[in-house]
Amino acid sequence: MEIKYRPGKKKDSATLAELINMASDGVVEYLFHGLVPGMTPVQVIAHNHENDNYPHSYKSAIIATDNNDIVGMALSYPSSYHKITDEMKNFFPEDRLKHFSHFYSSRIENSWFLDALSVVESHRRRGIGRELISHTKEVAIENGYNSLSLMVLADNALAIRLYKDFGFKVAQKVELGKNKFIEHAGGCLLMKCQILNKKSGWQLSCDGPSAYEKYIVPAYTGAWAKEIVNRACLSQGEKILDVACGTGLVARTAADVLRNCDLIYGIDVNEEMIKKAYEIEKGINWQNCEVTDMTYSDNYFDVVFCQQGLQYFPDPSLALKQINRVLVKSGRILLSVWRPIQYSPFYESLCKALEKYLDIKAASMLLAAFSLGDYEKLKTLFEDAGFNSININIVIKQMSYSPFEEFVVGGMMATPFFQEIQAMPSSLREEMFSDIYDSNQDYIDDDGLAAPTECYIVNAKK
Repeated sequence: MEIKYRPGKKKDSATLAELINMASDGVVEYLFHGLVPGMTPVQVIAHNHENDNYPHSYKSAIIATDNNDIVGMALSYPSSYHKITDEMKNFFPEDRLKHFSHFYSSRIENSWFLDALSVVESHRRRGIGRELISHTKEVAIENGYNSLSLMVLADNALAIRLYKDFGFKVAQKVELGKNKFIEHAGGCLLMKCQILNKKSGWQLSCDGPSAYEKYIVPAYTGAWAKEIVNRACLSQGEKILDVACGTGLVARTAADVLRNCDLIYGIDVNEEMIKKAYEIEKGINWQNCEVTDMTYSDNYFDVVFCQQGLQYFPDPSLALKQINRVLVKSGRILLSVWRPIQYSPFYESLCKALEKYLDIKAASMLLAAFSLGDYEKLKTLFEDAGFNSININIVIKQMSYSPFEEFVVGGMMATPFFQEIQAMPSSLREEMFSDIYDSNQDYIDDDGLAAPTECYIVNAKK
């Protein structure tokens, strides 16, 4: 058996109509019975599709064939066509259309609508339906759509399971009454899934610091920066240091609160990050150095921030002791580190994809970000560094970005393993990104990514 897939042709119309009738499970029979003398409902459907009555046309179909015999089809078009038209009002009896009023008034706007999916009995359970859905997704992408929608009878458990496997989620329950043609209970389910636009989504460009500012900051680090700055309860005149400042996000957030940059400092060992920080805000005192090489005098700062930096230091204990040294007596440190990776499902899926498609080294580099997720270990580090009044809180926030695929690529560009990803064969890279997308279906909504993240936030005093 060699199944091939192709666009619909005019000569397919008769068989296409039979498959549409099969997929409708009584709907076609109910709507069309007795309307055209001498013609069966299937013959009426075939006539309409042969005459290219868009969207109900052979041109809207994807055909599956086995030795040139049609064994399956998918019919799809923009969801804006899923409605009762004036032409339908002139053709169908009013009572029949009224029976489908909820059905035709329910749609996902700006979506590609899978109207019918059918495979002949002899070829079921061979993956043909899945392939037809995949081809329909490609058609949707080619037409500029980023979501696919469909209607399915609520008691069709096998079909619902298939669609859920593809990432479809129930968007709405739709009323559809039973009659002698439609012998189903529970009405219909309007389902939707986001689809990945590879043509626009998987383009790799932009330097790391710029990618961080463009993608990572609005997705989640901006919200985390506000969290630790707000917890500091800053006062005018306090001298502030942002350790492992990166592009200077926390320092800038503190400057926004105090409306003054003069007493705010930021250090980072990454020269490119410091250059970006200076480019964004020239008024803050930036320095390219390692935390253990700080030249500031003892008791110099009132507040030190460190957002997602401690886990990367070669010697976290020594780093905290140096931070303690430059703090004034009763000075505060506010620091955040990720909890274990299972509390950040997006990054857990990313780690698995890196190990599968790239190498264990890249996965380990990502996993290092979550290496200080042990509460007791974290508290001991602060105690050994001489801090008092150590308070550690679990804080949960949502990472959000739209569209999802743009964030995935942007996040990659902000990582140290970006060059390795860029060097991958494009087909393998797209497969990896698609895998990440599929793994995050539970965290993608109409606005894109919406995944939980969890941190420990430490608030301690010298």
